[in-house]
Amino acid sequence: MLGIAKYLKDHNIIPELTLKFIAWGGHEWYFRGAKSYLKTHNIKKYGCQGQLKSSLHEEEDIVYIFSLGNFGFNNTHEMCFNVGDKCDLPLMRFMKNVAKEIGYTRGTGIGVSGEYSVYGQETYVFYHGSHYPERYCMHAIEFDRWPYPGYHRDGCNHTKGDVLSEINDTLFRADCRVIAEIILRLTVPRLEVEITKPIENSFYYRDRRLFTLPRKTVVYGPTDITVRVDSENGVSRVIFYIDGFPRKIDIFKPYIYRWREFRSFEHTIKVIAYDKMGNYADDELRVWVWRTHPILLFLFFIIN
Repeated sequence: MLGIAKYLKDHNIIPELTLKFIAWGGHEWYFRGAKSYLKTHNIKKYGCQGQLKSSLHEEEDIVYIFSLGNFGFNNTHEMCFNVGDKCDLPLMRFMKNVAKEIGYTRGTGIGVSGEYSVYGQETYVFYHGSHYPERYCMHAIEFDRWPYPGYHRDGCNHTKGDVLSEINDTLFRADCRVIAEIILRLTVPRLEVEITKPIENSFYYRDRRLFTLPRKTVVYGPTDITVRVDSENGVSRVIFYIDGFPRKIDIFKPYIYRWREFRSFEHTIKVIAYDKMGNYADDELRVWVWRTHPILLFLFFIIN
């Protein structure tokens, strides 16, 4: 963790996102240190009803939280990339592609896998998962080892044998390079993507914005999803996702996807833009699709 911080300083690299390097305390008391951080900082919340904001003080908007697990241990089968939700499939693919690009498996003989949940580390405090009403970051990432997630360096639970003698220095360096590459690529590049339509907290009728809504974004009929991308390295492609499934890959401006949905339900729009260096940025929006008569929409809001 400190090696990544030192690398940024020694090479005069200024991340596009602010990076905090935190050694949490109280891990064995159900993440007491991480919970204390939540209590003492005003952090933007992400949840099922969209982004819930407080305007009392300046907010921390946490895009990524990374938890560093066990590395350099010979007797594990795989390095695990764990993310908070299945909707982060593009993030999982990105991390595996980084490991493949730098030849991690070829050089170590250890495979790379992933899980769509976070547990056993401080990421769980910030990102409980999709079944909870709110979370404190957009993306949660745990670097881990299978079959020993969350265990000590010797692969055992709490024992007197929790020592560092089992660490292979060559493997440890290979692990750390993968982690550093992923963190740097996610936080350093100047690449911005924004869903410009639909606008949050609005009602759209057949692709026309009619009025503002207090808590929801609702669309009725076919709607154009439009995206703005700003990249210093050029844009290679923009991928439109609905509920975690890719719907369109766009390689030319303007980046537009004509969305026709036949189910009245809450859906997640997500767009991922990749630059020509392989870096990416994303944006997402939760939208209610309304398929019945628009007059019934008023009854919907009265009930809710």
